[in-house]
Amino acid sequence: MDTIPAAAAAPEVPRASLRAEDHGPLAVLELTGWCGLLLVVVHVALAVVGLALSSVWPGVATVGMMLAFASFIALVPVLVIGWPLGVLTAGLLRREPRESRHVAVFALVGAVSCVLLCGVGRTYALDAPLVLLAAAEGALGAGGGRFLLGVARRRRARRWADAPSPVDAVVAA
Repeated sequence: MDTIPAAAAAPEVPRASLRAEDHGPLAVLELTGWCGLLLVVVHVALAVVGLALSSVWPGVATVGMMLAFASFIALVPVLVIGWPLGVLTAGLLRREPRESRHVAVFALVGAVSCVLLCGVGRTYALDAPLVLLAAAEGALGAGGGRFLLGVARRRRARRWADAPSPVDAVVAA
Protein backbone atom coordinates (compact mmCIF):
# COMPACT_ATOMS: atom_id res chain seq x y z
CA MET A 1 0.00 0.00 0.00
CA ASP A 2 1.54 3.28 -1.13
CA THR A 3 1.28 6.30 1.11
CA ILE A 4 1.91 9.88 0.15
CA PRO A 5 4.72 11.48 2.16
CA ALA A 6 3.58 14.36 4.35
CA ALA A 7 5.84 16.81 2.49
CA ALA A 8 4.26 15.90 -0.85
CA ALA A 9 0.69 16.10 0.47
CA ALA A 10 0.94 19.58 1.93
CA PRO A 11 1.33 22.56 -0.39
CA GLU A 12 4.66 24.33 -0.21
CA VAL A 13 4.30 27.65 1.56
CA PRO A 14 7.33 29.94 1.44
CA ARG A 15 8.65 31.19 4.80
CA ALA A 16 9.42 34.65 3.46
CA SER A 17 8.68 36.31 0.19
CA LEU A 18 10.89 38.44 -1.99
CA ARG A 19 7.93 40.21 -3.62
CA ALA A 20 8.06 43.99 -3.39
CA GLU A 21 4.52 44.32 -1.99
CA ASP A 22 5.49 42.18 1.02
CA HIS A 23 8.03 44.81 2.09
CA GLY A 24 6.22 47.98 1.08
CA PRO A 25 4.47 50.60 3.19
CA LEU A 26 1.13 48.77 3.32
CA ALA A 27 2.78 45.53 4.48
CA VAL A 28 4.60 47.50 7.19
CA LEU A 29 1.31 49.14 8.17
CA GLU A 30 -0.10 45.64 8.68
CA LEU A 31 2.97 44.82 10.78
CA THR A 32 2.43 48.00 12.80
CA GLY A 33 -1.14 46.89 13.46
CA TRP A 34 0.08 43.51 14.71
CA CYS A 35 2.62 45.29 16.98
CA GLY A 36 -0.06 47.53 18.46
CA LEU A 37 -2.47 44.64 18.94
CA LEU A 38 0.18 42.56 20.66
CA LEU A 39 1.17 45.36 23.04
CA VAL A 40 -2.45 46.14 23.98
CA VAL A 41 -3.26 42.46 24.57
CA VAL A 42 -0.17 41.94 26.76
CA HIS A 43 -0.84 45.09 28.79
CA VAL A 44 -4.52 44.30 29.28
CA ALA A 45 -3.56 40.77 30.37
CA LEU A 46 -1.14 42.27 32.90
CA ALA A 47 -3.93 44.55 34.14
CA VAL A 48 -6.21 41.53 34.63
CA VAL A 49 -3.45 39.78 36.58
CA GLY A 50 -3.06 42.97 38.61
CA LEU A 51 -6.76 42.99 39.40
CA ALA A 52 -6.58 39.33 40.42
CA LEU A 53 -3.67 40.08 42.76
CA SER A 54 -5.24 43.23 44.21
CA SER A 55 -6.45 41.43 47.34
CA VAL A 56 -2.94 40.18 48.05
CA TRP A 57 -1.01 43.24 46.87
CA PRO A 58 -3.26 46.34 47.11
CA GLY A 59 -1.33 48.77 44.87
CA VAL A 60 -0.88 46.42 41.94
CA ALA A 61 -4.44 46.91 40.63
CA THR A 62 -3.84 50.63 40.10
CA VAL A 63 -0.54 49.96 38.36
CA GLY A 64 -2.17 47.33 36.15
CA MET A 65 -5.00 49.64 35.11
CA MET A 66 -2.55 52.47 34.37
CA LEU A 67 -0.51 50.06 32.26
CA ALA A 68 -3.59 48.99 30.29
CA PHE A 69 -4.60 52.61 29.72
CA ALA A 70 -1.05 53.59 28.76
CA SER A 71 -0.94 50.83 26.16
CA PHE A 72 -3.72 52.55 24.21
CA ILE A 73 -1.81 55.83 24.40
CA ALA A 74 1.35 54.00 23.24
CA LEU A 75 -0.40 53.14 19.97
CA VAL A 76 0.32 56.67 18.75
CA PRO A 77 4.15 56.36 18.93
CA VAL A 78 3.91 52.82 17.54
CA LEU A 79 2.20 54.23 14.47
CA VAL A 80 4.02 57.56 14.17
CA ILE A 81 7.55 56.25 14.83
CA GLY A 82 7.24 52.51 14.32
CA TRP A 83 5.76 52.68 10.84
CA PRO A 84 8.57 54.79 9.25
CA LEU A 85 11.21 52.73 11.07
CA GLY A 86 9.45 49.58 9.87
CA VAL A 87 9.44 50.80 6.26
CA LEU A 88 13.16 51.51 6.50
CA THR A 89 13.90 48.16 8.16
CA ALA A 90 11.76 46.20 5.71
CA GLY A 91 13.53 47.93 2.84
CA LEU A 92 16.90 46.91 4.25
CA LEU A 93 15.70 43.32 4.73
CA ARG A 94 13.98 42.96 1.35
CA ARG A 95 16.60 40.50 0.05
CA GLU A 96 16.80 38.44 3.25
CA PRO A 97 14.65 35.29 2.82
CA ARG A 98 14.84 34.00 6.41
CA GLU A 99 11.95 35.09 8.57
CA SER A 100 13.89 34.44 11.78
CA ARG A 101 16.33 37.19 10.82
CA HIS A 102 13.44 39.53 10.06
CA VAL A 103 11.98 38.87 13.51
CA ALA A 104 15.37 39.38 15.21
CA VAL A 105 16.13 42.62 13.37
CA PHE A 106 12.66 44.04 13.99
CA ALA A 107 12.99 43.11 17.68
CA LEU A 108 16.36 44.90 17.86
CA VAL A 109 15.00 48.01 16.11
CA GLY A 110 11.96 47.99 18.41
CA ALA A 111 14.12 47.65 21.53
CA VAL A 112 16.47 50.48 20.57
CA SER A 113 13.68 52.82 19.46
CA CYS A 114 11.67 52.19 22.64
CA VAL A 115 14.67 52.93 24.85
CA LEU A 116 15.37 56.13 22.90
CA LEU A 117 11.71 57.18 23.17
CA CYS A 118 11.78 56.64 26.93
CA GLY A 119 14.79 58.97 27.13
CA VAL A 120 13.12 61.85 25.26
CA GLY A 121 12.49 64.86 27.48
CA ARG A 122 14.46 63.52 30.43
CA THR A 123 17.13 65.66 32.03
CA TYR A 124 18.68 62.71 33.87
CA ALA A 125 19.97 59.33 32.79
CA LEU A 126 17.60 56.38 32.63
CA ASP A 127 18.08 53.78 35.32
CA ALA A 128 18.90 50.20 34.32
CA PRO A 129 15.52 48.61 35.20
CA LEU A 130 13.65 51.18 33.09
CA VAL A 131 16.03 50.64 30.16
CA LEU A 132 15.58 46.86 30.38
CA LEU A 133 11.80 47.20 30.62
CA ALA A 134 11.66 49.56 27.65
CA ALA A 135 13.97 47.33 25.59
CA ALA A 136 11.87 44.25 26.41
CA GLU A 137 8.65 46.05 25.51
CA GLY A 138 10.06 47.33 22.22
CA ALA A 139 11.47 43.92 21.31
CA LEU A 140 8.21 42.19 22.22
CA GLY A 141 6.14 44.63 20.21
CA ALA A 142 8.22 44.81 17.03
CA GLY A 143 9.66 41.28 17.01
CA GLY A 144 6.42 39.69 18.17
CA GLY A 145 4.46 41.73 15.66
CA ARG A 146 6.75 40.59 12.85
CA PHE A 147 6.38 36.97 13.99
CA LEU A 148 2.57 37.27 14.06
CA LEU A 149 2.63 38.87 10.61
CA GLY A 150 4.56 35.87 9.28
CA VAL A 151 2.05 33.46 10.84
CA ALA A 152 -0.85 35.39 9.31
CA ARG A 153 0.81 35.43 5.89
CA ARG A 154 1.47 31.69 5.96
CA ARG A 155 -2.14 30.96 6.95
CA ARG A 156 -3.40 33.23 4.20
CA ALA A 157 -1.11 31.57 1.62
CA ARG A 158 -2.22 28.11 2.79
CA ARG A 159 -5.88 29.12 2.54
CA TRP A 160 -5.36 30.46 -0.98
CA ALA A 161 -3.43 27.34 -1.99
CA ASP A 162 -6.19 25.05 -0.67
CA ALA A 163 -9.06 26.99 -2.24
CA PRO A 164 -10.21 25.79 -5.64
CA SER A 165 -9.68 28.25 -8.46
CA PRO A 166 -12.74 29.70 -10.19
CA VAL A 167 -11.67 27.96 -13.41
CA ASP A 168 -11.72 24.56 -11.66
CA ALA A 169 -15.21 25.28 -10.31
CA VAL A 170 -16.52 26.10 -13.78
CA VAL A 171 -14.90 23.00 -15.29
CA ALA A 172 -16.32 20.76 -12.56
CA ALA A 173 -19.82 22.13 -13.13
